[in-house]
Amino acid sequence: MGIFDVPTGMLVEEAAKDLKTKIMEPEFVAYVKTGAHRERAPQRRDWFYMRAASILYQAYKQGNVGTGGLRSYYGGRKNMKVRPEHKVKASGKIIRLCLQMLEKEGFLKKEKHGRKVSGKGEKFLMEKARAVEKVFKEQLRLKEEKSNEEMAKRNTAKKQRQEKQAQEKQVKTGNTAQAPQKAAQPTPPVARTGGETIAKDEAKKAEPQKAGAEKQQEQKTSEAGQEKQKDAGPAGASQSHTSETSTGSRTQQPNLLSSPKGEDSSRTQQPNLLSSPKGEDSSRTQQPKLLTEAKKHEHGERRGGTEAKET
Repeated sequence: MGIFDVPTGMLVEEAAKDLKTKIMEPEFVAYVKTGAHRERAPQRRDWFYMRAASILYQAYKQGNVGTGGLRSYYGGRKNMKVRPEHKVKASGKIIRLCLQMLEKEGFLKKEKHGRKVSGKGEKFLMEKARAVEKVFKEQLRLKEEKSNEEMAKRNTAKKQRQEKQAQEKQVKTGNTAQAPQKAAQPTPPVARTGGETIAKDEAKKAEPQKAGAEKQQEQKTSEAGQEKQKDAGPAGASQSHTSETSTGSRTQQPNLLSSPKGEDSSRTQQPNLLSSPKGEDSSRTQQPKLLTEAKKHEHGERRGGTEAKET
């Protein structure tokens, strides 16, 4: 694996750790900014070593580098408040000092146009790339394991959810199938004492016997009544008919007398009779019926009298 095969940030940090023992930082590092476009000084305490390692990497990447090109690379936009932002170059003092220190250590060599990475500098970067490769592979392995564990957890959670849904469906279908069966089953008997259950059982057994005895008595009474009617003959029938008519007339009279508004009711009924165009015809048709009933009644009495004389 080469220098470009590992993450640049990890390579620069690893090279900066080793440069701390080879380069001495200047005194102004504690209070200076890296450029006019920056509002504050860097927050990291080892920012000078990080800048030196980055410059060494850029020299390996670009070939020949100089102070002007690196100033443009590390520059940025300056906030002009109400006016538009402007591109500003980074500090040249810091970049020039880093180049001089790296050249003094043998990591860079001077060329006709700028400086270039030496063999020592390239070897130094390759060593750091190998060290970063191990760490990077370990991070990749841990990341892959973590992702696999998360996927396994998701799959198990999904399977559990599916099983739970299947069980709920089975329970619902079972309840719907058992509902009519439960409705058809008789209610269980209530727990009672021994004496109460025996008395109630005997009463239930005696109920059909009582019903049968009552039916037999009704049949006997009906048969006795029929025999009496047969023995009485037509005389009894005529007497029963007269008694019925007399009782019917007697029962009707009290209703007429008892009503305090009898006269009013008769008055209210008169307009209905008068209003009907066939009032006279209806009264005429009712008279023959009354006459025929009276004649039948007299004929029955005469016949009953003749039969009595003959006897």
